[in-house]
Amino acid sequence: MFENSHLQTHRTFSQKASIVLIGIRGTGKSSLAVILAATSGRRLIDADRYFQQIVGCSRATFKKENDGFVYRQQEARVMESMLADNQEGCVIACGAGSMERNGQRLLREYAQTHPVIHVIRDPESIQSYLKAWDTQKVRHFLEISGPIYRGCSNLEFFNLSETRSDNVDKDNSNASPAHKIEPRSYTPIPFLTLKRVQRDFLRFIAFITGDIAELNSQHASFPLSLLPVESRTYTSAVSVPLSKLGEKGIDIEELEFSADAFELAIDVADPSAQPELDSNIADNISQAVATIRRNIIVPLIYHVESYTTPGGTSSPTRAPVRCTDETYLNLVRHGLRLSTGFLTVDLSRDDHIISQIISASGRTRIIGHFEAFQPLPGGWDGDEYMKVYERAKRLGCDVVRLFQPAESAEDNLAVQRFRHRVQSLPVSGLPLIAYNTGPLGRMSRCFNPILTPVTHPSLATQPSTQLRSDITAREAQQALYSSFALDPMQFFVFGANTTYSMSPAMHNTAFKICGLPHKYSIHQSPTLRGLNDLVENQYFGGSSVSLPYKTECIPLLHSM
Repeated sequence: MFENSHLQTHRTFSQKASIVLIGIRGTGKSSLAVILAATSGRRLIDADRYFQQIVGCSRATFKKENDGFVYRQQEARVMESMLADNQEGCVIACGAGSMERNGQRLLREYAQTHPVIHVIRDPESIQSYLKAWDTQKVRHFLEISGPIYRGCSNLEFFNLSETRSDNVDKDNSNASPAHKIEPRSYTPIPFLTLKRVQRDFLRFIAFITGDIAELNSQHASFPLSLLPVESRTYTSAVSVPLSKLGEKGIDIEELEFSADAFELAIDVADPSAQPELDSNIADNISQAVATIRRNIIVPLIYHVESYTTPGGTSSPTRAPVRCTDETYLNLVRHGLRLSTGFLTVDLSRDDHIISQIISASGRTRIIGHFEAFQPLPGGWDGDEYMKVYERAKRLGCDVVRLFQPAESAEDNLAVQRFRHRVQSLPVSGLPLIAYNTGPLGRMSRCFNPILTPVTHPSLATQPSTQLRSDITAREAQQALYSSFALDPMQFFVFGANTTYSMSPAMHNTAFKICGLPHKYSIHQSPTLRGLNDLVENQYFGGSSVSLPYKTECIPLLHSM
């Protein structure tokens, strides 16, 4: 199997647990280790330097002066000592010399209780660093070494190369779209306090170690992200297939715009292929996740498609084929290594498969996913969907997602009744995503309150002559307000002299683009008391406070 079946880890670690970085030369693991040590106060240990300190000479010298058996014995003793004596408060960078057979065994054991991170990078960047091999040789070496390094680690970080814009680096004009600096890289601090790679890596480490303070500081410029997305109502998730992500002209920021989560749908499974996960596919998935993370601020959902259509979307008449349990499990395991915010599990799989995934999920939240290709007996009003929901709850899922094709408009009312049944359970249940698919089911998507699946116009695959089955985030918002499910809110810039403010022009334009009917206006007042008139309005959505009331209004706040 692609990932060592004996490597069973819960991926939940103490914040003090030492962290090991492994990877071939040129991936940047040593630089990442220095970054982590400098910013976290962890002690930096370089495995090659440690060997020299213990033995009294370098690996190369010791290897030259002794036969292979003696060297392997000495390497194992040094490696065992290094890991055993540095259980907490360290970051350990291991080079190729640590990857002898005994070193692999020790790393697998260490990964039971510690993060062991496989650092990878694109072949072009590695070749540029090594300046010895051609890119094809690097690519071949990555393909061979990938399964070995992944078998010794429980996490994976793709060190995405970056090129700076012209005012910093003149090479940006030749950079690939995925590597160019996007406008969001110039957002206010704290994002600008760190280089992009440094920011990505520290955010990754903060997530896997559960360092809430560091995560909050990383997201301080985007306070909405501090609220769990499943706790907010009428949120949406834009779903993007992996196969689409590599297409020319795909703009990740544009896809994410106005969505509350970004779902990467892994649609690479070939039912006729070998169950082992190909190293190149694994690299591509890791790079896609890294590229998405760099360009979004919302949670990332990792979803493996259980069913694929032979011949792809170009053969819509061919029936979907279910991939094997082993193929599915290997793709999901790879997603767990990447530590995304959410990951889906296919509830049509057996309990032992789902339990394996959940037990190894670490801090990744699990969405129990159940897709009915035809309505279950009794539909939403029957007992079958409630059984699926209760099973997901029993297995330990954090969220449940259920959907079926709509056969009539009545199905949209039925799914609302099902949501109400779940909400009326005597014991508080899991957050529920429930909707109908197909053209007749679009209304149910609009009124699904949590992480409604949406698309983007640039991802359209259906011919214009066919009735669409999906909706965009803008369409979902417009439906909520045009049906009076939600009311337009009023926003203001409040101050003594605000006629100069550009806020109304900016916010009203943004509202229009997002499909929101809100209104942002200027409100001037000679005293702070004028703020009461705004707050008492039941349609008050919020206000920016300008001079001279910026500090005066603080005592009126419930929280900051």
